[in-house]
Amino acid sequence: MLKKVTFLIISQLIIFHIGALNKMQLSLNSAIELANDSSIAAFQAQNFFLASFWDYANFEASGKPTLRLNTSPISYNRAINKQFNTVDSSYSYFGQHFLSSSIGLNLNQNIALTGGSLSVNSDLNRLQNFGSQASTQYSSSPIWIGLNQPLFAYNSFKWEKKLAPLKYEKAKKEFLTSYEENASIVVGFFFNLATAEQNFKIAETNFANADTLYEIGKKRFEITAITKIDLLNLRLELLNSKDQMSVAENDLSHARSQFLSFLGLNKDTPLELILPEELPNLIINASKAVELATSNNPDVAGFLQKELETNRDMEKVKRENLPTVSLNASYGLNKTSDKMADTYKNLKRQECINLNLSVPLIDWGLRKGRYNLVCKQREAQIASIKQDKIDFEEVVVREIAVFNIQKSLVQSAKEASNVANEAFEISKIKFLIGQVDVNNLIIQLDRKDSTLRNYITALQAYWTAYYAVRRLTLFDFERNKTLAIDFNRYK
Repeated sequence: MLKKVTFLIISQLIIFHIGALNKMQLSLNSAIELANDSSIAAFQAQNFFLASFWDYANFEASGKPTLRLNTSPISYNRAINKQFNTVDSSYSYFGQHFLSSSIGLNLNQNIALTGGSLSVNSDLNRLQNFGSQASTQYSSSPIWIGLNQPLFAYNSFKWEKKLAPLKYEKAKKEFLTSYEENASIVVGFFFNLATAEQNFKIAETNFANADTLYEIGKKRFEITAITKIDLLNLRLELLNSKDQMSVAENDLSHARSQFLSFLGLNKDTPLELILPEELPNLIINASKAVELATSNNPDVAGFLQKELETNRDMEKVKRENLPTVSLNASYGLNKTSDKMADTYKNLKRQECINLNLSVPLIDWGLRKGRYNLVCKQREAQIASIKQDKIDFEEVVVREIAVFNIQKSLVQSAKEASNVANEAFEISKIKFLIGQVDVNNLIIQLDRKDSTLRNYITALQAYWTAYYAVRRLTLFDFERNKTLAIDFNRYK
């Protein structure tokens, strides 16, 4: 019998050891890295960044020349159309029967400085008439240069040149911020699971202690060492601890499922959490943090973007209220001939200059009203931006103040947990020898449990504050450097 029992015990120990080896050990840092690599939140952040990247790439492309091929290889027409005869001022019907073809190149360049566009063109056309007066003609324009330039108008290219790089830099900072936001979420899930595990261990221990104490209490009651009420209290503690263990087990299952789901892991993955009890020795200067946040935080870039957009809208309305003036000029060479080769000989000049002017005379106050509306909107927006900046700095200062006291709170919570645990062990021994009653023992047990929970809560508060500071400043205070990632790996 003894050999059988010994074998079973050894077997259980081996199974437990193998199970522990198969568990995935997960520290807070490794959980954050995993979340930033494979979670759905990280995937969404990557796609938001890529959208901003391609938006910026489109802006850069719009500032470069574009070359386009335009061609109509075959255009056949046979019809009777009405035409005006300038000789006798009458309309007559004429039959048309022709085949035409054309090909051309167009090189276009937007001019960001002035808001105009410059184009260089080259084309060749062929026209073949059928019927009684059959003929074939060619027309070529080897080069034709055109300028389209609005004068005193709103220049969208100029403003886009200011806004596009700012938006892209903001997108980069938002991508980095999303990583720190993921870290904050992981901290929550990590410590929720750690708390649930600790609660379950406490519940298991309490149930085992309650069962042991109840058995001891029954024996002491038989020799009248304790009263009936004390025995009933021990029985009640046993029943309560059993219920608490069931609730703790359910909470543990839910917390584990949530955590694994966020990390993108199978819900059956066995985990062994490694609590981050070693805290960095940091006291952060609030002024430095505000300076870093002003340089690095995407919200600050957003304030600047709003201000630029407000100024852009103001200038747009202002320019649109001015008379519309545009200059169109072109210069080129062309020639027509019955032979294609001759269209490139003895070329003739073609020149064109147009100055267009449109002046609104009566609009019933429409332009003035629109201008005043935008002015008031701009004033309100500027005031809102100033307040947002003040509020942002206050948030940074407050978060720094919260973080700077967290380490001492963790140390106090840990010391309190150690003291409460020692007090319970002493009370437990005194109860066994009859020097402490049941009520006092239960009080010490509750203190032991609550101080241990408080310690884990203090740890969670520390790391939550730590990553909140990193998220606001995008700065690694442990390594004393700005947070950075390789954006090229996501392009």
